Amino acid sequence: SARRLGNGSEAKYVNSPETYLFHKSKILYNYHNAKDKARNKKHIYVLEGFMDVFALEKVGIDNAVALMGTDLTSDHIAMLRNLNCEIRMCLDGDLAGQSAMMEACKLFAKAGMSCRIVYNNNSSKDPDEILNSEGKDALISYLNNLQSYPEFALNYYQNSNPLNTSEQKRALVKEFIPILMSLTSQLELDTYLRKLAAITGYDIDTEYLTCCIA
Repeated sequence: SARRLGNGSEAKYVNSPETYLFHKSKILYNYHNAKDKARNKKHIYVLEGFMDVFALEKVGIDNAVALMGTDLTSDHIAMLRNLNCEIRMCLDGDLAGQSAMMEACKLFAKAGMSCRIVYNNNSSKDPDEILNSEGKDALISYLNNLQSYPEFALNYYQNSNPLNTSEQKRALVKEFIPILMSLTSQLELDTYLRKLAAITGYDIDTEYLTCCIA
């Protein structure tokens, strides 16, 4: 793998294809160093690339791994499950990165694993860029700004889909319902129902929403 220097239209990372010697779909960069530290600290950061792992190491965070130019795979899930700790997803802030985090969260939820998301506040900067442009304190603050999966999902669906028509609002509700169904806390359920109602304009006591969560 290599990272381009300077600005340009090319992809940030240039990765080799899979070969019979190098199965990057089965590899998390830095896993061998981070696994014991993640078990002790009860969480691990999953990042976009190896330069982000370097950035976290520079500010004293040594429980971080990175994908190797692939989507999260079942092999990655198995490796992370073995750590028995919270997953903290921190991928790029662009639409592709946010979409990848959404898909990863679904996989973690299906596997019964605890996951939170580093909230990027709509910034396109990755951890390496934050460290270089804003410094150590800014990076640490960024990494500690965490969202739950339902909170991230609601923001993701809201920001990635237009909500101008009733059909579009109903589509948002249908996308979010499986996440509501997975909540075990009545307080959490009430909280996200109210947020969903505020976004869509639907009354949370309407027959439509009641049927959806029944």
